[in-house]
Amino acid sequence: MKKSFYRSILFISCLILSCSTVFAKSKAWINSNVAGNLLSEKPRLQDDFYQAVNYDELKSRIIPEDKYSIARPDLDSDVLNQQMLSMLQNNSESSDYEEQQLRTLFKQAGNWEKRNSDGIKPILPVLKKIQNAKKLIDLEELIYDEEAVLFLPILTMFASNNPYYIVYIDTTILFGEKSEIYSDFYQKMMVKAGYSQDEAKNLLSQASDFESKYKNIGTGNVAYWVDFESLFKNLPYEKILEANGAVQMSYYWCSDRLKEFDSLYTEENLDAIKTLYICNLFLSTADYLDRETYEYKKQIDEELYGRSLKLSDESIVLGFLNNYAPMLLGKIWVKNYFSEEMKEDATNLVNLILEKYIQEIMSWEWLSTGTRYNATTRLKNIKVIVGYSNKFPDYSELDFSYTSSLYESVMKIVKFNKLEGIKKSHELVDPYEWLMSPQTFNAFYIFDNNSINICAGYLLGTGYDVNWSIEEKLGVIGFTMAHEISHSFSMGNIENNPITLFWKPEDFEKLMAKIGEVSDYYSSFEIFEGMNVNGSQCIPEIGADFFGMNLTLKLAKDYDNFDYKLFFESYAKMEFLKGTEEYLKQKFAADTHPLYYIRTNALLQQFDEFYEAYGIKKRDGMYLAGKKRIKIEK
Repeated sequence: MKKSFYRSILFISCLILSCSTVFAKSKAWINSNVAGNLLSEKPRLQDDFYQAVNYDELKSRIIPEDKYSIARPDLDSDVLNQQMLSMLQNNSESSDYEEQQLRTLFKQAGNWEKRNSDGIKPILPVLKKIQNAKKLIDLEELIYDEEAVLFLPILTMFASNNPYYIVYIDTTILFGEKSEIYSDFYQKMMVKAGYSQDEAKNLLSQASDFESKYKNIGTGNVAYWVDFESLFKNLPYEKILEANGAVQMSYYWCSDRLKEFDSLYTEENLDAIKTLYICNLFLSTADYLDRETYEYKKQIDEELYGRSLKLSDESIVLGFLNNYAPMLLGKIWVKNYFSEEMKEDATNLVNLILEKYIQEIMSWEWLSTGTRYNATTRLKNIKVIVGYSNKFPDYSELDFSYTSSLYESVMKIVKFNKLEGIKKSHELVDPYEWLMSPQTFNAFYIFDNNSINICAGYLLGTGYDVNWSIEEKLGVIGFTMAHEISHSFSMGNIENNPITLFWKPEDFEKLMAKIGEVSDYYSSFEIFEGMNVNGSQCIPEIGADFFGMNLTLKLAKDYDNFDYKLFFESYAKMEFLKGTEEYLKQKFAADTHPLYYIRTNALLQQFDEFYEAYGIKKRDGMYLAGKKRIKIEK
């Protein structure tokens, strides 16, 4: 009896120990980024660091009615939006002509009475031209119509590619993965324009079937001018390039799906091509027509993300300006709100991180001497651009005061931007000139011109303060800077990786092996039911996180009494995100960044400093055996 009792106790003890060990190895962190998906009580920092640090915010903060997700308090766009609205709603006279014009455009966009009165009348002339086309040659004549060509279902745009500009030519995808959602919008618009329900359904069915034959072909290739004749047999590519000012460029990028589109560009498909043209007209102009049209388009996102948004008129108008006049808005905004002190302080931090990277890479004995030299030379020559581009377009010739509709004002902007693009396309790329607006919440590295770019919107959006401690600066923005700089060598396992131009093949293989180990570990996490992290897809960002955190922790050692807890918790708070499940599934299905709770927990597990700061031991949820942690130096 006694022996049996002790055996039972031993069995139960082993079972409990076994279960706790299994739990520790299962990495069972719940997806706390999904709204409402939290533990009933705050977990220990040692078990789920991300949820523990952000628990109170994740639990208490409610996603506003006008958003699908919400970020940490300081990260919300509300601060930047209020600055912009204050600037735009200021009724005092401004001596700045461009600011005057921006305010005029703001008032036009907010004049719903006028917009509703105009309805879709502004686009009817273009619609009639498309409808009246009886043959493909009639559609081709519209290529030289400076308004109609803007809605051709073929995208032609200029992009920088050091040291020259490149022209991208591709089909415009108008139905997306969930074609029925887009079809519903187009059908409502066609009925609004005078089509019968049956006529609209029939035409949209043809157009959707037509697009389905090429829309999922995603690869592309570079084609020189002399190659176009062999690439396209039917498409009037010469007219399209000429009308867009894109002739005799250094090189072009054309998608394989455009080649398939070319094979389908025949008279028998005229109705489908015309309908795509009309769909593009409706989709492109919906933001600046009447309220009903705007609401129709808004339903597309609401269907995709599973939530009906309630947007204020101010939010709608500010969103319009950010979409259609972003550089003009940004040019005026930085004049008013981004200080030279912040620009200088953030630039100094970037340079400090660059210096540390150079020291660290020179100590990586797993790299050959030649690769170390090439990698550090590239870092020494990196261009640091903080806040905003060194050159904005000159908008002094734009005048919105006498336009009869918001549509007409937008056409002025679009034509202005097109001429700017054509003008730049025949110049060498200025590496210090951005194509991205400065109010964008972003920081990025451009491999082609070897530049690290930190937008003013990113700095102000984080609530960055020049008086922060070094721990807060490194945790909030320093890690991001180190992450972006690492993209000079941690760009993922893509074919023809440009890094191989500077790295020896055997060194590149070692690099990818290190990143691959971390990527494989990330892939073991199930973030939604039946859906794991796509480690292969996320390799570029996983690698950049890994090298960025390693470098930031190396830099921390240069400071006496560095507060690691403040640093790690500042970083985890920076990654705060709460969203609807539908939104997060849509966002991260194609995103190269891992979901935020994984991005925090799985990354910090790799570093000994994290274990030392919080006394993390075996059986803690954040524990990862030392032999499984990836080491850069080895």
